[in-house]
Amino acid sequence: MRVNCRRDPQGYCKDKSGHSKDSHTAGTLGTEREGNGVIIDSEGLILTIGYLIVEAETIEVIGPEEQPIRATFVGYDYNTGLGLLRTEKLLSVAPSSWGSPQGLKTGDPILIAGHGGADSAIPGRVLIRKEFAGYWNIFSRTPYTRFRPMPILAERR
Repeated sequence: MRVNCRRDPQGYCKDKSGHSKDSHTAGTLGTEREGNGVIIDSEGLILTIGYLIVEAETIEVIGPEEQPIRATFVGYDYNTGLGLLRTEKLLSVAPSSWGSPQGLKTGDPILIAGHGGADSAIPGRVLIRKEFAGYWNIFSRTPYTRFRPMPILAERR
């Protein structure tokens, strides 16, 4: 497999959110949620899985220093299921510089990464590509021991 796992996958963080027990999604998704985010600009904007932050009363982000930083909900896209949040204080990590999933095909090497850098990254391969049908469609099979929603990365071409 030709994925450079030694290249430190920087630009990722952990995001945590707290939700009211009376929120619409609390019954199915719980009141405490945790996942991974991709830092997409130098102003603290982070892309994450939307269900982690929709209806959140509190949001915090944990970067490489392992210190929680408060964040605010920016938006949620119902068509893709992705959400945006912004940290109140900048993280000391550069935005992600990995490539786009456009052009990936079955069999291509990928890197499954998230908060924790290279120690948390594992190589993989694209098994199948299908059109995204809705926010409820999350198909995954991973040996990642700390599974939570996380980015799947491809080298820039």
